[in-house]
Amino acid sequence: MTLIGAALATCLAAILIWPKLDHVIQRHGDLMLGAALLLLLASLLAYRFLLRYEPRFPSGFQASVHHRNIALDHASDRLWVRTPDAHEYMLRSEQVRHWKHEWTHAANRLGLQRKSGNRIVLELEQPQGARIGVDFGRDHVAASQWQARIAYWKRRDLRDLEVRRTSF
Repeated sequence: MTLIGAALATCLAAILIWPKLDHVIQRHGDLMLGAALLLLLASLLAYRFLLRYEPRFPSGFQASVHHRNIALDHASDRLWVRTPDAHEYMLRSEQVRHWKHEWTHAANRLGLQRKSGNRIVLELEQPQGARIGVDFGRDHVAASQWQARIAYWKRRDLRDLEVRRTSF
């Protein structure tokens, strides 16, 4: 966001300083106008490009922690996921049977292995063990962290069930 703010501030400064550069404008007015408009257009496109991955959650869902394609609401104990083909799911912990972190190894020209194509695959209870893949791109660390968050989310639900069973 600071990069976008800097670009917009630069555009605003160029517009405010414009009258002070009267002699430059008289000689190169069309060029300066074109440059200012191009800078304004570039900053607007950068703003739109950088915010395109910000998730928009359904009403009533307050994300405690979120990433581009996954979010967890601890208060309502729900998990929101978005698949690569833009389908969105709202899941409770009892709906998730199994999950795993999948990735593919790819070697570069020097033969160094990179973990790319990271995703978490959630296997659901119904219908017939449907699988949902949540894409993390090349961000292996974020995918590993989310695997741990899902494990904690599931364990917390199981502990709550044990407490309810033992308390009379």
